[in-house]
Amino acid sequence: MNLKRALTFGVILYVIYLLAHGILAAATGRSFFFFSHSTATFVGLWLLNIPLVLYLCKWYFKQVPPTTKSGLQLAVSTMLAFVVFDGILFALSSSLVKGIDLSVAYTDWRYYATAIEVFLLVVFAGFEFDGTYTAPTEANQ
Repeated sequence: MNLKRALTFGVILYVIYLLAHGILAAATGRSFFFFSHSTATFVGLWLLNIPLVLYLCKWYFKQVPPTTKSGLQLAVSTMLAFVVFDGILFALSSSLVKGIDLSVAYTDWRYYATAIEVFLLVVFAGFEFDGTYTAPTEANQ
């Protein structure tokens, strides 16, 4: 496992996710804060996650051999990066905007569904990109 590359992966994914989150929030006229979004907004984010995570995993696995184990390691490091950055973002939010109850975000099932989706997609990418269940082509024969 390349820890520097894994943390870079987590940071890039988190920043892109924040940007997408902000764009969807602006498009739906909602506040930027996570817990003010409708389930329909989250469905859009969940659908966006699929190509985004798989594309970034392709970048990560160019230098790290793809296996289920390395996918699991990348998923765990990504979740750790998300927890750290969420903690920083939520701490800044609560100090800058008064009256925000951040426990609402951590008790929302959609928050955990998003985390589980990202985790499973990263593990799946390591599993699938290793070629075990990929149909043979001229490039990998």
